[in-house]
Amino acid sequence: MLSNCSYLGCTADQNGDETEELLTIQDIIDNDESCRQTARVLLGAQDSSVCTYPEGYKPRQALFACLTCASDPEKNEAGICYGCSLHCHDGHNIVELFTKRRFRCDCGNNKFQANCTLFEEKDILNKNNSYNHNFAGLFCVCKKAYPCDETDETMHQCVVCEDWFHLSPSNCLLSTLNVDVSIKLCKDCATRLPFLSRLCINEVDEGIVCFSSISETKEGPFLLADGFRNRLCRCEECTKLYERFGCEYLIDPEDDIEEFTKENIEKTANEKEPDADTIVNEIVQTAGREAAIHVLQGINALKRNLQNFMREKQEEGVGIITAEHVNSFFDKIKRSRTDEASGDDF
Repeated sequence: MLSNCSYLGCTADQNGDETEELLTIQDIIDNDESCRQTARVLLGAQDSSVCTYPEGYKPRQALFACLTCASDPEKNEAGICYGCSLHCHDGHNIVELFTKRRFRCDCGNNKFQANCTLFEEKDILNKNNSYNHNFAGLFCVCKKAYPCDETDETMHQCVVCEDWFHLSPSNCLLSTLNVDVSIKLCKDCATRLPFLSRLCINEVDEGIVCFSSISETKEGPFLLADGFRNRLCRCEECTKLYERFGCEYLIDPEDDIEEFTKENIEKTANEKEPDADTIVNEIVQTAGREAAIHVLQGINALKRNLQNFMREKQEEGVGIITAEHVNSFFDKIKRSRTDEASGDDF
């Protein structure tokens, strides 16, 4: 599911008017852990300090689009890897694309004015990359940005074209037969690959499906059953069928998002988050000891102030944190910086 990790947002009431979203303290804690888990699932196996370009067209990787560097993102789509999003496009308007298949990082090629700072020697263009309107920060057939001011509806990714869709009948190409299943197929892809209907959730047969012996197929839309890839026949005729329809990646284990996330989770299972000493040492190596101490003091001060803020609200019996509370907290921090400059304490 495509989701952002914002703590605050807006919802619409029954009259359609926007109202301030209320979050409990536990909501904030749960959301923070959800963001951490999402990062582990998508980025656990990726090195944040390297560009993945030398690895070629990776079977699957997390991708991002930079709207700051794109003069016309709808006509000049480009995708960048995780490392480049952090190093070459730091502070830019970045769009998270979740994962895409068979893609090579575009950062620094002719789609950009600046070179890649992590790996400069690149082809002019990556001719085998596939693009869609996602790279312009637009999703679904309604071509809306995410998150969208008009709706907070979660979007779901088609397993074939990898675009993202709302489930609303007026906007979306996805079937709403069962929104709980994780594997979804948009109407366009279901129409283009009708033979996959033999692997939908309504089929009783759970064995290997050989399409060379199938004469009838259903029209879309339909939802694919969990584990449908394991039921795809690998015989010569079926393999040629997949190649003819341009979906041979469905029998590639490395294309499976479940395998991708499993690998990332396993890699991060035994990893610990860096402690203060590790953070300081890394900053010392890049910016010097004085800068490291200054950063650490700032982190500790923010942590201490936030803990005090949360404790005060709990003692006051406040179970819900609103945007007003959070804005007040950060306004107090801003005032403290002014006071420090004049010699006063926070």
